[in-house]
Amino acid sequence: MDMLEALETRLGTLDEPRARSALLCLLQDAPALRRLVLRHGTARAALAAHSPGNAGSHSPGNAGSHSPGNAGSHSPGNAGSHNPGNAGSHSPGNAGSHNPVNAGWADAGDLGPATPSAAADAAGLHETAPFAVLDLDKVVPRVEEDFVLQEKLGTRMLLPGEPDWPRLLDTCVNPPVLLHVLGNPEVLRRPAPLALVGSRQAVQYGGRVAASFASAWARMGGVVVSGGAIGVDTAAHEGCLAAGGSTVAIMGTGLAELHPRRNQALFSAISETGAIASELPMRSRAMPFNFPLRNRLIAALSKAVVVVQARRDSGALHTAHFALKSGRLLFTVPAPVDEESCLGGLDLLVQGVPAMVGTAQLQGLFAQMTGSPSASPRLPLEPGRRIVVRLSDLAPAERNVLELVVQGTCHVDDLLAAGGMEGRELSLALLSLEMRGWVEKAPGNRYISSVRLER
Repeated sequence: MDMLEALETRLGTLDEPRARSALLCLLQDAPALRRLVLRHGTARAALAAHSPGNAGSHSPGNAGSHSPGNAGSHSPGNAGSHNPGNAGSHSPGNAGSHNPVNAGWADAGDLGPATPSAAADAAGLHETAPFAVLDLDKVVPRVEEDFVLQEKLGTRMLLPGEPDWPRLLDTCVNPPVLLHVLGNPEVLRRPAPLALVGSRQAVQYGGRVAASFASAWARMGGVVVSGGAIGVDTAAHEGCLAAGGSTVAIMGTGLAELHPRRNQALFSAISETGAIASELPMRSRAMPFNFPLRNRLIAALSKAVVVVQARRDSGALHTAHFALKSGRLLFTVPAPVDEESCLGGLDLLVQGVPAMVGTAQLQGLFAQMTGSPSASPRLPLEPGRRIVVRLSDLAPAERNVLELVVQGTCHVDDLLAAGGMEGRELSLALLSLEMRGWVEKAPGNRYISSVRLER
């Protein structure tokens, strides 16, 4: 009896989507699932090719020393000549050694093992191979639970080639062979997805910039993509939702184990108008080796990636690396030079990554993505769509400037004369208001605003 027959005896007939989900639960390793499906053509064929108890050295998916994340010749992200994410000279977004942005970065295959032996033991797999001796009495209940959770949570499973499959994933480094989605899968196929990524230990500056960029992008009609973590990710998701937009959270856990726990209310809000996605089994927990793999999906599901704030060891730099390898646009946000949590982003600037500095630049990027002649919002906006700003929350200089600009288009010289401040103070106030999306620079060194003030 082969493994497919053994599973179907207990679980009923497995169509290809359920077979991939079952195989993923057995392996507990998305890259190994991809290798088996590519080798055999379908998950059903992969299951049928093995018998429970077969632990031979010829096991498909064996990555050298049998660690599924092994950086051997076919390891995920390996820069070998046959790898879809190859960093060779013909690859779009080539991140080869001649590229200053890639200086000193590890290749995707060097990000660590994809599954430790403890996870293999917990899944009923012995260490002799990634797809080895199975204790069916132990693993079948896991597969059954995964199926039950998919139905209970109302998730959708997307497969390559299906109408709902996001085509951007076809250019991903080591494209996934399935994607679980909670929420609206259509959001993943909209024309203007922008990734905003950065540190979990975000300083106030990074959180404010992420929220303002996300809010501005949402008002243009774009989708904000991030990783659901605390810090910059949370600020990006919340900024998008506050502006009435749709946002996508790509998880490094299964959809039944959303992490961090403190963001459960945020995840619920995201799934109402956007989507939460993962390539992992429903019960996969937050393990360090899953997040670098998750970062390649964030990059692939976006047309541009903005590193808002990053330490030199930040996972956001992995996302930037995957963005280059996937042929995506990459930007970074200027930051204080004496703030350690921003040094990774500043390194990107030194290496030649373009800076992203405000909503006017975002408008040009949106127009580039969508082919629209102008992404500028129509003014005046309807009262119900205006952002409300409490004057009591602003610094005195910002309050003075905003009160003047909301009255109508103001030239910078008029602001200097009426505001009673020095040029440097005015410039800092305008920069702060512009980065939050509350004022916009118009032609002729003039400024406009669409916000509604609340005293």
